[in-house]
Amino acid sequence: MSSSDLLESRWSNYDILKWNIVVKKNIPRQHDGCSCGIFIIKYMQYWNGSEITSPFAQKDMETFRKKMPAELIMTPLNVLTSNRERVLAMQNV
Repeated sequence: MSSSDLLESRWSNYDILKWNIVVKKNIPRQHDGCSCGIFIIKYMQYWNGSEITSPFAQKDMETFRKKMPAELIMTPLNVLTSNRERVLAMQNV
């Protein structure tokens, strides 16, 4: 199954104006003016459809900022293997 087929089967209703709005309470909140992107990424990563599966907070943002580049470079989904090889080579220096 191609990724577009998977997307089509999972998200059949693309008209977001017709989506139900669900407001969740007691979720991690951003307390600064610069972590919104990381919060969104972590919400997507830890959201299972009904709840956050791994709690996180503002205090975790600096750690996430440091780990995120390595996670993106080292993921098997990254088709730019030359970047991964360069990072690994730098560790052996």
